[in-house]
Amino acid sequence: MNDTTYLNAETLASSQLTSVLKADQGNIILLLATEALEDWAYPGLAPDAAQFPDAPGVMDLVKAIEPFPVSRWMWSDTQFDVRRQRGPLLVQVGNGSALLETFVKQWAPANGGMVLFTDLDIEGLHRFLTTRVVAGLPQGGEATLRWEPQRWAAVMRALTHHRGSEFLGPITRLVWIENSGPRSYWRQTFNPTPASREAASSAPFSWQDGELRRLGELDKQHFLDALTNELVELPACAGRDHAWIYEQARQAIQYFGNVGIHNEAIVCALLRLSIEQGRTLNTHEARAIVADTTRSPESRLDALRALANN
Repeated sequence: MNDTTYLNAETLASSQLTSVLKADQGNIILLLATEALEDWAYPGLAPDAAQFPDAPGVMDLVKAIEPFPVSRWMWSDTQFDVRRQRGPLLVQVGNGSALLETFVKQWAPANGGMVLFTDLDIEGLHRFLTTRVVAGLPQGGEATLRWEPQRWAAVMRALTHHRGSEFLGPITRLVWIENSGPRSYWRQTFNPTPASREAASSAPFSWQDGELRRLGELDKQHFLDALTNELVELPACAGRDHAWIYEQARQAIQYFGNVGIHNEAIVCALLRLSIEQGRTLNTHEARAIVADTTRSPESRLDALRALANN
């Protein structure tokens, strides 16, 4: 019989989060998203500064709280070893530790990673995760697996229970924040049948066609929901029905895709601009700019902004 029960990414209330993190569930290991945290921590250039300030690295952030962390770079001992410090950082933490508290209150809301629970120590988990840095593709080749919290629910929900357990191996549970526009949700996924220390497989993971199709659909839905949540907050949308805003966002994503604009940040900026400057941009000139596929999406956005400011 086919396994058609998919993994879930259920929502956690704040009270549930506290009990989850305090429960005795083996080892707790933070998977820190290096680039997201370093972007979050960068102080920027002060108005009177003569030069750009030093950018703190993710290890600097960790050591400022825990001077002697038990850590491993996830990409070490993989094909990306030479640039392992650009990949995720694994850090073992204890219940109630200052590092875990900082992650929950500051780093997780900034797309800073996720919490992994496992019976393995950090060395054992790292050995397993080196097999989850890339994934095989159905037609050959492979793709880098991005352990990014903002889209992790889609990855989990694309997998059946059996395949999800294969993917997660010895990881018993994951907890992370999903940012959807201005709204945030704590999520968790359980591994239905986690692998034991002895059974943790070192076999690589390969996507199946159906999983990639489902992942693509879930990814698009996540963007549509996040975009709708962002537009709802605009003063220009005050009093508008949520369903109307959702439909406007859906149609805009489809239209922009038809004219070669797929970058989510640009789609969001274009839609915000068209809503906030409706009269100015509801012209033949504006529509011609958007439809001009000889120009890059960035160039079209710049041209529309210039038109709106005239």
